[in-house]
Amino acid sequence: MAEPLILAADLGSTSLKVAVFDAHLRRLGAADLDVRYLSTPPPAVELDAAEAREDLARALGEALRAAGVAGASLASVALSSQAQTFAVFGPDGRARTPFLSWLDRRGEQGARPLREALDAREFARHTGMGFVSGGLQVSLVRYLRDARPELFVPENAFLQLPSFVVRELTGAPWIDENLAAMSGLYSLPGRDWWPAALDAASLTPAQLPRLAAMGAAPARTGAGAAAFGLPAGLPVVLAGNDQTACAYGAAIHEHGAILLTLGTAQVAYVCSDERLPTAPGAMTGPYPGGRFYKLLCSAGGSVLSDACAHIEGCETVADLLRLAADSPPGARGIRFAFDRTGATDPWRDLRGAPADRARAVLEALVDELAGYVHALAEDWRARPLFVTGGGTRSELWPRLVGERLGTTLRPVDADPLLGAARLALELAGPAD
Repeated sequence: MAEPLILAADLGSTSLKVAVFDAHLRRLGAADLDVRYLSTPPPAVELDAAEAREDLARALGEALRAAGVAGASLASVALSSQAQTFAVFGPDGRARTPFLSWLDRRGEQGARPLREALDAREFARHTGMGFVSGGLQVSLVRYLRDARPELFVPENAFLQLPSFVVRELTGAPWIDENLAAMSGLYSLPGRDWWPAALDAASLTPAQLPRLAAMGAAPARTGAGAAAFGLPAGLPVVLAGNDQTACAYGAAIHEHGAILLTLGTAQVAYVCSDERLPTAPGAMTGPYPGGRFYKLLCSAGGSVLSDACAHIEGCETVADLLRLAADSPPGARGIRFAFDRTGATDPWRDLRGAPADRARAVLEALVDELAGYVHALAEDWRARPLFVTGGGTRSELWPRLVGERLGTTLRPVDADPLLGAARLALELAGPAD
């Protein structure tokens, strides 16, 4: 009997990644497409639903061709995804809005009334988050309620990007509890959509996707999967948010490690057998095996991308990191101050030589991540510190983090695709 082949897809914020894995979790072929954002003026950050569908079909096809296999050879499909990003769909299945990204800053307009409507302690108890941030789906939904009230009719569905993909493949929208718990609309103790948050966002459970456990395969591909080069009948495994899938791929639960990700999102992540206490800015939720995770996260790579537009000589983040290496520690006294709310322009007062400005931005990110590690676990010094993400292609960024923490980071070859494939393989069990 042929060994099972798994097609894993990660719906990331920067790129759409797909890979084919064998039963030994070896990568047989892969594809990587840049996410195409619409040319919308700030603070909007949006994706077109039709383009997202086209890109997924293209990436799946490229990965299968690179692996030299046909869709009929697959045993299952596994999906991990960025969280929060969602669009509104009508009863005909067509998008009524673009996908609103978690990077879209208009959610802050919706977060303000939610902070008044939802009791802070109850919000933390149900969602595992200590603060109603503008990047949450609930905040972006509330923003839409005020900006486009005509969308809030019972027949419209509010689907996150992975739920849309599952619907395209299987005919029904599903989401796993790990991703649902990052929305601000889900109750961890209730293991269901949270009525108080739904009321505050003017939603009903019927407008949201069906819920399943992370690592489950609640549906199989249907007739619609043919448009993606896939046969009907494949289990679709829900592998959670990209950070959790990456952590599972790195097996941090086996090593007691903290995982640091240097990428579009700058993340510090840990898991535990018990639900970890909520902290300001932190997020907790389900981790495979009945465990729980806790993470602290900021838009790290996007800050560096923004810096490229304000610092001459930097067309790419790689350029900026090379430039920062030409500046000494401390960036000759230059400091960069974040404003995550978007209320002020952090670039206006950033002056000095280009290399020093680049170094100042990077050191601000390093300080932020080090603070995350300190806040994440009191015993962090006794834990291995794994590091992954696109930022590890730079020698400078992970080295500065290690120096700031007074330790050496351990690079790991893990990504969401590996974690998603591992979950699918474990669900299928050993090959005959």
